[in-house]
Amino acid sequence: MPLSRPDADDGGLLYAGFNQDGSALTLTDATGVRVLSLESHAVCFAAEPGGLRCAEMLHTSSLLALVGAGHSPSLTPRRLALANTARGGATIAELPFAAAVTAVRLNRARLVALLASGAAHVFALDSLTALAVLPTGPNPGGLVALSDGLGGDLGAPGRLALPAPAGNGSASAASSSSPSGRVRVFELRESPRAPGPGGSAGALTPSVELAAHRAPLAALAWSADGGTLATASARGTVVRLWCFPAGAPAGTVRRGASTARINDLAFLGSASGRPTVLAAATGHGSVHLFRLGGGGSGGGSGGPLPATALASLAPPALTAALLPRRADAVVHLPAPTTGAIVALHPPRLVAGSDDEEEGSEGDAAGEPRAPSPSSSSPSGVTVCVVTAEGVLYEYGVTWADSAAEKRKKKRGAASAAAARLAAWAAGGGRGSGGGGSDPSASATVSLERELFVGRGV
Repeated sequence: MPLSRPDADDGGLLYAGFNQDGSALTLTDATGVRVLSLESHAVCFAAEPGGLRCAEMLHTSSLLALVGAGHSPSLTPRRLALANTARGGATIAELPFAAAVTAVRLNRARLVALLASGAAHVFALDSLTALAVLPTGPNPGGLVALSDGLGGDLGAPGRLALPAPAGNGSASAASSSSPSGRVRVFELRESPRAPGPGGSAGALTPSVELAAHRAPLAALAWSADGGTLATASARGTVVRLWCFPAGAPAGTVRRGASTARINDLAFLGSASGRPTVLAAATGHGSVHLFRLGGGGSGGGSGGPLPATALASLAPPALTAALLPRRADAVVHLPAPTTGAIVALHPPRLVAGSDDEEEGSEGDAAGEPRAPSPSSSSPSGVTVCVVTAEGVLYEYGVTWADSAAEKRKKKRGAASAAAARLAAWAAGGGRGSGGGGSDPSASATVSLERELFVGRGV
């Protein structure tokens, strides 16, 4: 979920958002828009049309969806422009609306524009034909999630998740009712219902409605294959997972016991798109990481139990108490922030790292081996965080049960044992009082890059 600050007057970022695979970052301020590659960390496109409240990028293509911040009549938030960065940002098409556009989502088949009035407009991306208008609850933050295709088919229309209106589902009820903790999921079919009279957009019936949270929703995110939806409420104590197409509960993970708004959720997927890691970024300057698949040893690693398994272990009243588990790793940002977004990448192999020190059967000794993207239990993850203050952080996280960490522990075991023995002897055979390593620590977190990406880059 992008970071949006359309009314900010501090000269900083108005908007920051990752593209669908997290390989690029779009940034806007009072002067215009920039696109930053997260591989080279170079600006690959920049334009200065004025203040923009939204700049959504389609993968690594030259297509940008832009919405003005309202700083001038030509940059009204009631108009969405599609721009071609390969032609210097030339406008391809424009879509006018009766209310301000608060969010835009793209995949290769659909464009979704969310309005402040409480409606989501769905268009076919290739023709910009209006397909549907869907009511949503009060949604000033632009909360919406569009899957990037389905089951690895990036050309599929995908699934759309929206907050459910608390009233009767009409647009008027959506604009006047209180925020809801329920989620409506729509299947964006290849052949949607025909447009209504006069060429107006038709309607879609939600395939699933989830009673996700009691508190109002704060964050939504789809896995890469469109098969798992993550939801968080304004309380921010837990994140719930839902399996589709049925919308069945797939598990719950616990961020913490105290209230903290979750600004963003993101998945890391395997080669098949199945989620392996979930990240939750909070307004307290922390990012919580949960392993969802594969082995893992101890500490509950390997993902939450399926709801069906829990049901066989405890009565329904106890399920919520038994299911949540805490994060496998927590990244703490070095400076306070008022908001942050996150993207996850496979672990990067650095020359001279422990993963390169030892060969394995079938490999030449000492040759580096890239981590397999199809592994259900990756050795770690690269975490990219962008804050409202305009700072990009990149962290390397290595799980404690990865091969590299096991080799480190093995090499240090003898010296650690000798140190404990010396301390014991120095204390006359009594306990030294040393704490040693934290047995609950499940990952090593290291800051790899800190880059200011705010205004003036």
